[in-house]
Amino acid sequence: MLQRQFEVLVLYVTVNRQALQVENMFRCAMRDNDDVKRVHDRVQELLQFIDELKRLAKFLGLGNHGLVFQELLGLSNSGNKKEESIITGLVKLDQYLEPDRIAQLCRHVDDLRMLLRLKVQDGSDLQTAAKTLRDSYHFFVSLQRHAEEKGTTCYEFLEQLRQF
Repeated sequence: MLQRQFEVLVLYVTVNRQALQVENMFRCAMRDNDDVKRVHDRVQELLQFIDELKRLAKFLGLGNHGLVFQELLGLSNSGNKKEESIITGLVKLDQYLEPDRIAQLCRHVDDLRMLLRLKVQDGSDLQTAAKTLRDSYHFFVSLQRHAEEKGTTCYEFLEQLRQF
């Protein structure tokens, strides 16, 4: 009995620490179960976007998917800030992709930068963002599993962690 209580305590401490880390990385709040689901879905979409950048870089014969990201950043709404020095023109995306597809990829760039409290401007930053997204994804999977085990929603379990 005591061993089980200790295991539950360790679980709460571990998941609580993960929750704090994950929540501190997002620019948006999770105030209800819909918010939790929305952020989880965005994380999944952005991980797929990063995988797509890797495939696109490989198709273009580039060794660094960060170059594709930088090109998209230069074309996106969030890449138009004067204080940012963004190198563009190295990757001719318009020769390989339709304008609608480029616009869709640019929206993912904007979403990535709006979601995370990180500077995401080059390949190195993109690697950091990808790690943050992967860690967040694993947290959400864990959150969902523990919430189901407790017979509660993800948000209710997250609230329990916040109170812990």
